Amino acid sequence: MGNPLKQLARDTVILKKQNGKVYSDIKANVQKNKIFIHDNTLPIEEGDRLVRTLSNGLEESYIVVDRGYYEKFHSIDAHYQCDVQKESSMQYKEWASSITNHFYGANSRVNIGSTDNSSNIVNINKDNIFDELRAVINENILSKSDSIILLDLVNNMEETRGTPSFIDKYKNFMESAANHMSVFSPLLPALAQVLA
Repeated sequence: MGNPLKQLARDTVILKKQNGKVYSDIKANVQKNKIFIHDNTLPIEEGDRLVRTLSNGLEESYIVVDRGYYEKFHSIDAHYQCDVQKESSMQYKEWASSITNHFYGANSRVNIGSTDNSSNIVNINKDNIFDELRAVINENILSKSDSIILLDLVNNMEETRGTPSFIDKYKNFMESAANHMSVFSPLLPALAQVLA
């Protein structure tokens, strides 16, 4: 009689062994975390890949976590019920587990799965704001050319502090610093106080 579940094998997969050997045109039933294969002669092992080509030409690759071999039982022939994990989801998990956070400035923090409704008050002395800006540039701006330009603009602001030309120097600095706002944002309130 064979296996009545064989009728459900409407997918075709390729078995790619870890040793490089490939078996093609395997009838299977592909589900989210399981692939049923009724050809019990295949040498499926944990770590092998089962690849399905979709009708749009894209491929899904699954890693065999547990081959799930079942011997013949009454009218059901020996078969595989492979526990699998989609390879792309494994790569996503690996990527997601290696997130690196960089924190800059006073009162830095991170919120995961929550909303931050707090507010910070940071008191930076406007008398040493230019030293603070230079320190941030030296520590955080990796591009040598950007660093030189920004340091020069900070020096220009410091030299023109209290004069009518300070506003132009401030605008020049803000335009050049636009690509690095996350680094400078904690210092901007103190820098704005110099304008007053």
